[in-house]
Amino acid sequence: MNEQMKKRKRSILIILIIMITAAGTAIALAYAGYLPGFYPCRRFDNGETVFYIIRHAETEANVEGILSGSGGDYPLTARGKKQAEALGKGLRGTRFDSCYTSEMGRARTTAEIVLDQSDNPETKVYQEAGLDDLNWGSLEGRSIADLSSRWSDFSIEAVIGDGTDRNCISVSGVETRYACTERITETMNRLASDRKNIGRRILISAHSSISWFIENAIKDDPRDYSEIDNASLTVLVYKDGKWEIKDYNDTQYSTMRERLKAY
Repeated sequence: MNEQMKKRKRSILIILIIMITAAGTAIALAYAGYLPGFYPCRRFDNGETVFYIIRHAETEANVEGILSGSGGDYPLTARGKKQAEALGKGLRGTRFDSCYTSEMGRARTTAEIVLDQSDNPETKVYQEAGLDDLNWGSLEGRSIADLSSRWSDFSIEAVIGDGTDRNCISVSGVETRYACTERITETMNRLASDRKNIGRRILISAHSSISWFIENAIKDDPRDYSEIDNASLTVLVYKDGKWEIKDYNDTQYSTMRERLKAY
């Protein structure tokens, strides 16, 4: 009886060792990108850092045409949540090493939905004040329609400037486009230069204002990078102090994963 018990214990132990080894091998292969449905989660050998930049999904302010920047935080609409889910599913299989969002709830909520739907629930999310949206000062929460009806010559550019004049002074305590662009650019360059991020895939969840950084970073490209849609994806690659664009304002969720698997 004792000998039989010993044999049974040895058999159970062998089975456990085989199961643990198989599970460990499967995980290692998945993260190395050798199993179907998974893309490599590793450092790019050539030193490239890939940034997946998303704009938050639709909010109530977007629907109502309200100026909502870093001084206000409207929640995602039901449609916005579905947009974020669709974007996440479009990125399913892509592994993110970390995620940075603005301090705004709409950006963080969008990122969390995307990470969940793309099978990245373990990815850590950090908040960066430098990614916050433009501060609209006393115009925060005002509707564009109302402002236009009160001032016939009202325009966004008249309020925040065109982004080229560092000495531009805006009215009503509104942050200028130049100042906002400089802030976001400094933040993105710092994240790209951070040793722990080099060679990794990074998810960024921010606002329409990040398009100004993209426009400035890709200076030699004649295409228009001045606007990005809700729940859209832009992919930038950073290497040796230079930015290169791989995808812009992408909302083609159904084909996104296959098209971007190289990054």
